[in-house]
Amino acid sequence: MTTYLQSAARIYFGSYSGLTRKNWQGIILSFISAVVMDIYFFLPLYFVNVLHLDIATSGVIMTCYGMGTIFGGYFGGKLSDRISPNIVTTASLLIQSIAFMMLIHLKSVELLMLNLFVVGVASYGFITSNYTWVLRHCGSHEPTKLRAMNILCTASNLGFGISSGIITYFVSDGFDSMMKIAGSVLFLLAIYSSFLDRKQTLSLPENKYNSADNLTVVAADNGNKSIVWLMLGCVFLMGLIIAQLNTTYSIYINETFPGYGMQGIGILFMLNAFMVVLLQTPIVDVLSNYNKVMLAGAGAFLIGAGMLMLNFSYAFVFAMLACVVYTFGEMIFFSVAQYICYHNAGEKKKGQGLGIYRMVFASSRIAGPTLGTVIYQKFGGNMVWYLCGILGILCLGFCNFYKKLD
Repeated sequence: MTTYLQSAARIYFGSYSGLTRKNWQGIILSFISAVVMDIYFFLPLYFVNVLHLDIATSGVIMTCYGMGTIFGGYFGGKLSDRISPNIVTTASLLIQSIAFMMLIHLKSVELLMLNLFVVGVASYGFITSNYTWVLRHCGSHEPTKLRAMNILCTASNLGFGISSGIITYFVSDGFDSMMKIAGSVLFLLAIYSSFLDRKQTLSLPENKYNSADNLTVVAADNGNKSIVWLMLGCVFLMGLIIAQLNTTYSIYINETFPGYGMQGIGILFMLNAFMVVLLQTPIVDVLSNYNKVMLAGAGAFLIGAGMLMLNFSYAFVFAMLACVVYTFGEMIFFSVAQYICYHNAGEKKKGQGLGIYRMVFASSRIAGPTLGTVIYQKFGGNMVWYLCGILGILCLGFCNFYKKLD
């Protein structure tokens, strides 16, 4: 028994090994920025309770943030390829810092919409460029890149989880104080980020990604566009399902299990976050030797199956089981799909590959709530979960058909 536990511990902690110091610097940036950026999800409360705007107006303002993420993902990737992901990361953090500070003084709806649009651009610009920077410092070892991507996702989820607790605790002090703190932290992160590539850039201005970490840059553009388009289609469909978590999912759980109230929803969200933080990196690391396209398809199937199981959740424990199935799919699909888009984008378009991935995912997060709520209102929650299951099956079928391309 002791030997088995020691072996399991080696496998678990081994999944976090093999990364360079620069990889961990980028991961730390993702973690800290996630802690402070989670305040965006509490902004509707600020608009309604502090600025006394109506709910519909608050929704329009937050939609501008969503629109900004679409542009931020695409242009963040483009600029990372053309100049330097580190420069884009630093600029994105600085813009977010300024936007936070300005948000305290803005009262006009039009200016708030513009501010949130800029915040969305900078937010996804940062995520895309920072991922690109970390992956470019993984060398030519592809399993290490997938591992780094998993740890980046884990760090972000951990940051969001911590942020929710911090904001809930300090919300009584007022949003102004939280925005000032967040803006200050982001400004310090921008300064820290600006120094990360300084030595490397000065020593090798003609190619910022050689020598320092023994990176290999291949001139050939060897990306597989068919796999990229397949993954982008699956990402959009899975994004439609993910979007239900912020809309129809909570409504359905509250209506189906009224005795649990908001606590039931909180338990499921905590279960999801707990699993992602503890299990995503080791699980995907163990599965990394399998066909990546089929892994993505299996992950998509589990996401759809987890939502479909809600139709048969006659007790809250079954809703928890459905959450476990869905979370396993989430952990596998999004990290592998993102890796496939990066790996097959071609050596000179890696940032663009990640940027388009982010753009497609952001687009689905805007379309998903509208589609889900319309279907929910006209046909009921069961229809939403049946459609989620069908989407999962479709993605698995397409991935099985195209698996030989990997």
